[in-house]
Amino acid sequence: MESQIVVMKKTENFNMRVSPDFTEIIDGWRRRQRDIPARAEAIRRLVEAALVAGEYEQVAAQAFDLLERIADAGSLDDRMKAEALEVLGAVKRFDQEKLAREAHGG
Repeated sequence: MESQIVVMKKTENFNMRVSPDFTEIIDGWRRRQRDIPARAEAIRRLVEAALVAGEYEQVAAQAFDLLERIADAGSLDDRMKAEALEVLGAVKRFDQEKLAREAHGG
């Protein structure tokens, strides 16, 4: 039998002070999750979701800007521009739904 070596990444302890209102909001979010994560895990998940959303927003803004410049240059007719905007909107909605599912532990 071959033995498996599991390499664990080193983690760092991160402490923070928060208001009772903040704690209440986090606890409310935790209770809506299937697995009811610990506060630290809940905050980690929410921060990860926010970072992903921020990255997506940047890419979407760049794509929209490029699309507008192409349209302004007359490279797209109105029908093609409308279709492209519809696709961008659908992608954004899909990603937002995916983020919401991930943020809720799904």
